[in-house]
Amino acid sequence: MTDAINLYSKEQIDAKGYAVARDLATVATTGDYDDLTDKPDLSVYAESGDLATVATTGDYNDLTNKPAIPAAQVQADWDQADSDAVDYIKNKPTIPTIAAQTGYWEITF
Repeated sequence: MTDAINLYSKEQIDAKGYAVARDLATVATTGDYDDLTDKPDLSVYAESGDLATVATTGDYNDLTNKPAIPAAQVQADWDQADSDAVDYIKNKPTIPTIAAQTGYWEITF
C-alpha cells in the first residue's frame, strides 16, 4: 500500500488559507526565539526580584512612605472653646441675644 500524495494548485492553497512553507517566517517552523524579527526590548522589563514587595502583593501595608490618613470625622461641638481641639468650630457667627418683652420680641445687638 502506498501513501497518497495530494497536489494542490496555488489557487486551491490560497482558497483554503494554507501557508506555503517558504512564505512562513523562520520562527514558525523552528519555534526558536532567536529566529524572531522585531524582538521585544527586554531591557525595559524588570525581574521580579528587582521589584518592591507591594508590586507583587498589592497590599497597602507593604507600601513605604504611606500618607498620613486623618482620623475619622468627629462631631463638631458648638461649645468647644479650645481652638486646637478637633471638634472646635471655627468662624462661628455671633448670635444676637433675644430679649422677651410683653407682647413682642425685641432683638438686641
